[in-house]
Order: sequence, then C-alpha cells, then structure tokens
Amino acid sequence: MGAVTIDARVQEGESTRRFDDPDVPLGTLIAEAVAAATGRDATDLALYEAVDLDAVEALHRHGGTDWTLSFEVESRTVVVEGDGEIRVR
Repeated sequence: MGAVTIDARVQEGESTRRFDDPDVPLGTLIAEAVAAATGRDATDLALYEAVDLDAVEALHRHGGTDWTLSFEVESRTVVVEGDGEIRVR
C-alpha cells in the first residue's frame, strides 16, 4: 500500500499532494488539497460544480501517467498530474 505525501508548502494559499495510495479516492485527495490551500473544510467545497470527479477517477484508472488536468475551484487553480501530483495555487 502506498502513502499519501503532503508537501510542507501549505503556505500562501498553496498545497501539494501525491496520490500513490490506490485505497484513497483521488477526489478525496483533491478535496483535501483544496481545503488545505483555502483553509476550508473539505466537506464544504463545491468540487462537483467545478469538475466531474468520476471522470477524474476514470482518467486516473486508465493506467497511463501522460496526462494533466487543471480546473478552477474556490478561486484556486488545481492541477492534477498523471504522475501522481496534485497542486493547488
């Protein structure tokens, strides 16, 4: 089982996460990263209004790492990389 890595750069409205634990849904990790960057509770975010998390999960499960997805939520830019990184700025 992999581990979720939290970058110490939860400063100035930024956060970085790695998604390498197949038991944790990618949508949960995205919500946690946005919550860390915004100072809000992950359950209070309107992620489903910004991105189709089921489609993000399907993209991740397809097995490749050569993809990047970016979207805006909570006045932040979220970048999800196929190599396992989530960045929120």
